[in-house]
Amino acid sequence: GMIPFALPPVRQAFEALSAAGGQMMKMAEDGGKLMGILAGMGFPSACDQGFCAPFDVFNDTLRGFMNTTMDVIEYPDELLVALEACTKIQVRSIKQQFARSPWMKTGIFFLHNGFDSFMSREDFETFYWPGLLACVNAVRARAGARLLESVSLDDILRERMVELAWEGWRRQDLVRFGAFTRPYSFRPSLPRELETGYTTLFPIPSDVLDLNPNLKQNPGYGD
Repeated sequence: GMIPFALPPVRQAFEALSAAGGQMMKMAEDGGKLMGILAGMGFPSACDQGFCAPFDVFNDTLRGFMNTTMDVIEYPDELLVALEACTKIQVRSIKQQFARSPWMKTGIFFLHNGFDSFMSREDFETFYWPGLLACVNAVRARAGARLLESVSLDDILRERMVELAWEGWRRQDLVRFGAFTRPYSFRPSLPRELETGYTTLFPIPSDVLDLNPNLKQNPGYGD
């Protein structure tokens, strides 16, 4: 019964599983470090309730992704009226949830469509942010926190770090916000990185360079 475990394919399979387990353990350790950083910044490790921005409620459950996308272009005034009504309903719902469960203290907002691959910053500020701000302030009012009047790019970057910590967006966000080359936590800046910003582009793989002699390596790599 034990002989098959000595066969090369079986041994290779177990070795692969062991390597995968090691990578998962490293990811868990890195996740623990991230949670420690967030805790030091004042973010709770869990939340009592999840909420959606009014735009996402309208888009996901009422109008649909394709129709809402066209509404932004073809019927912006009508869409704003609909979102205003949806915002009132969502704010009332948030207040009712906290009233029914007075033990709740924290909430998280899942931002489905308010990212740069779906809408421009101008559209975000016009259609997405006003309703989201009203809902966020409803949660903050429940906690007795100062209400927000506006938001900075640093605020948005920090919120995206918290909400999308496990979704692989952090590098793209840092590049988008011009912050990727800054030193932070466990990552110091590399030589010439601050001056040139070369790490915002990946290096071209060597096997690709070997296949095409007309290609040149991106600046900063192999100099």
